[in-house]
Amino acid sequence: MTDKRRGIGIIADRTLVRQRLRETLEQQGFYVVANTPPKGCSDKLLASPLVRAWIVDLEKEEDHGELLDRLVEVPSVPVFFDMGLPGGLQSVEYAHWVRRLTRKLREFREPATLDSDANRSAETSNSHKGNVVTWPIRSTQEKESEYPKVPAERVWVLGASLGGPHSVKEFLDHLPDGLPVAFVYAQHIDQEFASILASTVARHSYCEVVEAKSGQVLHNGEVLFTPIEKKIEFDSRHRVQILDESWSGVYCPNIDEVMLAVRQGWPGTCGALIFSGMGKDGSFEARVFKQHNLPVWVQTPEDCASSVMPEAIIEAESATCQGTPRELAAKLVEYITAEAAKDKARSSQTLIRSDSNV
Repeated sequence: MTDKRRGIGIIADRTLVRQRLRETLEQQGFYVVANTPPKGCSDKLLASPLVRAWIVDLEKEEDHGELLDRLVEVPSVPVFFDMGLPGGLQSVEYAHWVRRLTRKLREFREPATLDSDANRSAETSNSHKGNVVTWPIRSTQEKESEYPKVPAERVWVLGASLGGPHSVKEFLDHLPDGLPVAFVYAQHIDQEFASILASTVARHSYCEVVEAKSGQVLHNGEVLFTPIEKKIEFDSRHRVQILDESWSGVYCPNIDEVMLAVRQGWPGTCGALIFSGMGKDGSFEARVFKQHNLPVWVQTPEDCASSVMPEAIIEAESATCQGTPRELAAKLVEYITAEAAKDKARSSQTLIRSDSNV
């Protein structure tokens, strides 16, 4: 790669797919800086500052497990995985696919187009900290909690959009086993990629991702994956209720509405963590959280792939804490530990008063 323009990298195990992806990207004004089969993916290439985003299409994922693991660790760039290239260049499905791919690439901050990258040097590549796995790679849970399942008395919302999957994964990876808290994860993502994300985000965590089902109760250590198409709420017994109603707004799920549902379900023991993302989803309910003295923490904008969501909450003076995903995890451990100690002290005082009245 002697050309210093930054652009898109393609990894595909079929020659025809590599050819079609390259032609499609160039027709849409994107510059392709690398186009290689899996065996050509050296560590140097994957870490190249000239690659602004990777598009990966593998017919047989099981043959490339090592490559997939390496892609998860690619620094500073998004990885678009399993693009589902349709057949028939003149088909309606192909036209829709092209528009979808183009939109996804342009949503990422500083898209790698011919016009925007023609005079940009490779040294600018460090503007995005943290890998952004836009459509994460399938994997299995590698850690299992040794603690019994206990209904959660504290529940926090994890809200994220573009760049969120990696940030949320890093946050969950740094939580210890047995922390008495559960999470409701609201991630802007298309329905067809929801199962991939759900199977990946807690890959190296003690937390367990659970699918939302009406009537279920959240337990400590669980991450409830918010449905993409249907709204949820929680009844007086903290049971999930899936409504026959779609989320409001452009992006799904609606983070404001998820925060509202959690606040109503756990009015005094909830919180919210807002990670990387575009748009201002979550900023309205963040103000309400603050009015009720509920914590709203955000990922440090400089650490985000897209800082719009955290910045909207900061600008509204609704954020009560900022940090990287790892710092937020450490802060949450301190916070939950302190709150649990207060609960224990209050319980002991109640027991003492009860005994004195006997």
